[in-house]
Amino acid sequence: MLGWEIEGGAQKQQQRHRNSFLKLYGAIDPATGLPPLPERFLIAEFGDKDKALERWRDTLKFREEEKCDAVLAVPHPEFDVVQRYYPQSWYCRDKQGNVVYIEQVRTRNSEATPFRATLTPALTPPTRQPGGVDLSMIKKNGISVKKLLWHYMYCTEYLWQVTSPSETDRLTTILDLSNVSLFSIAGDVRKFIKMCVHMTSTHYPARGHKLFIINSPSWFGTVWSWVKPMLNPAIDEKLKIGSGGKKQVSDMLEIIDEEELPEMYGGKNKVLFGKAGVDGKLRKHVLDVLEKNGLTMQANLGS
Repeated sequence: MLGWEIEGGAQKQQQRHRNSFLKLYGAIDPATGLPPLPERFLIAEFGDKDKALERWRDTLKFREEEKCDAVLAVPHPEFDVVQRYYPQSWYCRDKQGNVVYIEQVRTRNSEATPFRATLTPALTPPTRQPGGVDLSMIKKNGISVKKLLWHYMYCTEYLWQVTSPSETDRLTTILDLSNVSLFSIAGDVRKFIKMCVHMTSTHYPARGHKLFIINSPSWFGTVWSWVKPMLNPAIDEKLKIGSGGKKQVSDMLEIIDEEELPEMYGGKNKVLFGKAGVDGKLRKHVLDVLEKNGLTMQANLGS
């Protein structure tokens, strides 16, 4: 139970939480016994302080249980394998300086993209299942859905702890749904998507600047119907859904400079997927932690 202030709690536990809060957050609100409430939580709860405090307390409990504040010091030897079968890129910055995160969601046997054709062998993704995840290959490498979610949290923590540490920093996301089939978004893939959405919307609220869902197929509304209820209603103001064409490009160019937007999406940026600045820094961090602990990257068991 979080909260060193809880009446009747063990004295040592209370002191441990107090010391932990002071070390991590630098202050404690005497009215709540918690670190100061981030403005983001009030925004997510439309100014309702009681609900915001309840969410903040739940998030602090989540962060303690998952050891979020120390997660970047944990060795992550599966990093390259996960990136191969669930490739992500923190590709550039938008016009307001927010990181632009891109995930290309593709099915098995979909055609290679210009990005995919030029990646290094260690990071080149094979054709894969929707959700950006080839779960069959991930499981073959001994990585569970729970571990995959941990990887997602690890990358999220790197973003907000290292790349964009300010409370006012936000994220612009491009989710490319090219060549995805409705049939494939089922089972563990659907479970993983739901867990990611729940984690980010609950414990990292009001972090999104814009969300572009591009090249969406005609059936996308079916999937959106079970994802949207897990999101804050304010998502409608930040969301743009496109099915290709000039309108999709112009929507992204309103937020991302042409020089920064990837060439394949109508911009002029030729940086390779997986080779952007943040991508390289994140992987270097993973390698440094592995070296410090006398470990190496896990070998890939698939082709």
